[in-house]
Amino acid sequence: MRANVSTDGGSTFTGEFVIGPRSNQTFAALAPNAFLGDYMGIAAWGGSVHAVWNVASRPPAPARFHQTSWSASIVP
Repeated sequence: MRANVSTDGGSTFTGEFVIGPRSNQTFAALAPNAFLGDYMGIAAWGGSVHAVWNVASRPPAPARFHQTSWSASIVP
């Protein structure tokens, strides 16, 4: 997950920054292609932004798929 922030109504933005680990699509659920689910979103409230996304990673054996939900609050 990556983000850019504007504190002046969208006239300018920060550089892009990473707010989570890389996802390994090899271990994402299939539907029929790699699918991270519908549990992604972003909301802004009270001067901060709150993001939710999924990350696929190598599962413990013997599982084939593994995904976890991550979240972050960004306060410019």
